[in-house]
Amino acid sequence: MSKVVDEILAKTEDEPIFFEWDRLKCDLTLSALQKLQDEMDNVNRLADDELKLIEEYRAKEVERLGKKMSWLAKNLEDYARQSGEKTIKLPHGILKLRQGRDKIEIENEEEFLKIAKVYGLTRTKPAKDEPDLLATLAYVKKTGEIPPGTKFIPATTNFSYSLNANGGNNGNGEEELQT
Repeated sequence: MSKVVDEILAKTEDEPIFFEWDRLKCDLTLSALQKLQDEMDNVNRLADDELKLIEEYRAKEVERLGKKMSWLAKNLEDYARQSGEKTIKLPHGILKLRQGRDKIEIENEEEFLKIAKVYGLTRTKPAKDEPDLLATLAYVKKTGEIPPGTKFIPATTNFSYSLNANGGNNGNGEEELQT
């Protein structure tokens, strides 16, 4: 029976086959379809296994290269911070240090609200007083006093670098990474 199935499959590859159908040929054709389905399943399984290997390779390589990039970026940041310059222009890119903004955080709102109204550190919304962080930050900068229930978070200096994709051309090919 297998020989007939192989003949049916061989004939379908070259040209359509025409013969009178009967129960036996229908059953053999179903057997041929099952054999083709099994081959498709094997091809899909093989392809899935190969894709899995490729994705694992990609993940490992990207992780490895990412670690190298992080290490190099950290060394660039250390150099930029030691140089004392805010911007360092180089043929392949730019190193930048930019001062962030100071922030104020309310740690204990009840304690803060006790004195906040006195110093005008709240804004009134209909039927609700809530902390005004900008006014509170301005108050801290003006007086140097940190109101109870708040936490002052000084600004940090952020490092970034940009790469010139066209060997010094600062056009659209600029990549920027901030750490």
